[in-house]
Amino acid sequence: MLRLSDNVPRIATAQEVVANRIVYANYLQNYDVEAPTIQLSASAYNTGHSNVGFGIPSIKSDREYQLGVSFIDDYGRESPVFTTADSNVSFNTENAKNVNYIQADLTVNSIPSWASYYKYYIK
Repeated sequence: MLRLSDNVPRIATAQEVVANRIVYANYLQNYDVEAPTIQLSASAYNTGHSNVGFGIPSIKSDREYQLGVSFIDDYGRESPVFTTADSNVSFNTENAKNVNYIQADLTVNSIPSWASYYKYYIK
């Protein structure tokens, strides 16, 4: 009852139920992910003055952000997060009064064969 989820293997030669739990034997669990050749660049933009009191979404200034990308298969399993040196972005304090946002551009030369989707991460 305390476990939120179990690891699901990709390939298993046997499956058995022991104490109301599914147990796998001789299984292969993780993908061997080679770092794909990605070009991930981030740009900082501002759209001018914000309307005070309306709560327009904006990125905080005087912080450094780093973007990454993760690949996802059909079952929701994710790869590690890949990033590049060009994916760092920051906003100056002079842009604090503006509505700031980050735009990411992803170019992938070799998508893993098992990947169906991708997801951006911002740190």
